[in-house]
Amino acid sequence: CAVRAAHPHLIILYTPHGLHSDSADMCIYQNSSASGSCDWMGAWGEYRVSVQCDAAAARSLLTALQAGGHSAAGLTAFSGYDAPLRWGECVPLSFLGPALSDGAKVV
Repeated sequence: CAVRAAHPHLIILYTPHGLHSDSADMCIYQNSSASGSCDWMGAWGEYRVSVQCDAAAARSLLTALQAGGHSAAGLTAFSGYDAPLRWGECVPLSFLGPALSDGAKVV
């Protein structure tokens, strides 16, 4: 995996298939972890993803985006628990499994 060979410390995942906000174009999770499955219409639910997130990097990214005039909002899902991921995040993250197992964090 080319991503694993690069030894990333941080992976920024941007998908149009995540949460939607009426007040911002982008939602950035502020949680320290996230998990979910690739479930779509009753199939692929056995493919699960659990990742460590970098909450400090997420806050920094949010601040930079907002300072640059971009429509972005922070999102803390169930403070203290995993942020919920669905297929739109889990499918691409599942392909990055080896890099994630090396300790890369996600924003």
